[in-house]
Amino acid sequence: MKSLVRTRTGIFNIENAVRLSEISKCVADNNIASLIMPTDSFFNDYPAVNVSGRNEMLVKNGNMIILPEFKGNNIKVYLSDGVFAGIYGYDEVSHSYKPKKMFPVQ
Repeated sequence: MKSLVRTRTGIFNIENAVRLSEISKCVADNNIASLIMPTDSFFNDYPAVNVSGRNEMLVKNGNMIILPEFKGNNIKVYLSDGVFAGIYGYDEVSHSYKPKKMFPVQ
């Protein structure tokens, strides 16, 4: 093998790739944010759940939540203002969703 070109890994593909020169230009133009993907976009395969009221308070404190309408693996959890709070996983024993990875919220 003389060369290898990776065309895809996970959600990333060669069509969305950015050249180092483009990154340097964005840094110089103070526009690097235009290249940064939102954290929740890495979890597009997970269903999204919006919480409010008591469940929102529980999520903000990193506690488990009960969502009778959902039964399944991992979910993306958003607060009532649309802020991505984290990834929760279903626990068969407690029949609740427990935090797997939380992201800072204010």
